[in-house]
Amino acid sequence: MRPYGITVTAVQPGDIATEFTAAREKSFVGDDVYEGRIGRSVAGMERDEEKGMSPEKAGEYIAKIALKNKVKPVYAIGFTYKLLAVLCKIFPSSVRNYIVGSLYAK
Repeated sequence: MRPYGITVTAVQPGDIATEFTAAREKSFVGDDVYEGRIGRSVAGMERDEEKGMSPEKAGEYIAKIALKNKVKPVYAIGFTYKLLAVLCKIFPSSVRNYIVGSLYAK
């Protein structure tokens, strides 16, 4: 896209406190097979979403990036996600999967 004057970047927003969490339609079919892991994982993700940053704050950050003349390929919003992005560059996928699993697949 560069020859056309278009720059592309990815923004990893992380958890944002929106109405999506409450509006999510869930199905725990088969949760018994996984000993309740699906329900616990979804509950953990929802807690993180509810504690997430405000949509306004995320929007301000994204607008700031969009207005830059020169951007990096990827941006993460918030300290936790910036740290996770750095860890993803450093560690192999098996370690990243273990970290995510320890957070949500209890």
